[in-house]
Amino acid sequence: MDLTLYTGRMEIRTVANALLIALTTANGGIAVQPDKRALLFIGDDGTRRMPPGAYGYDLLFERSADGFVTALLKGKVTVQALVTREEP
Repeated sequence: MDLTLYTGRMEIRTVANALLIALTTANGGIAVQPDKRALLFIGDDGTRRMPPGAYGYDLLFERSADGFVTALLKGKVTVQALVTREEP
């Protein structure tokens, strides 16, 4: 699938459906590569909004020519708290 012909969007949501992270090709959160890969970028500010827990996500791509939407990925993300602590 040639992703260069598509725009992408991905959302990560809580179980209660609250939006935590929104990535798009327009906001730089999704970068389509010439070799047909899509790279996802979530910065520090985004991960800070994700306390430990389980979240749902999907990754959609919309074909620019006709608006056809396909879901490439969907599933769950689990965020765990840090285990290692700095020594006092």
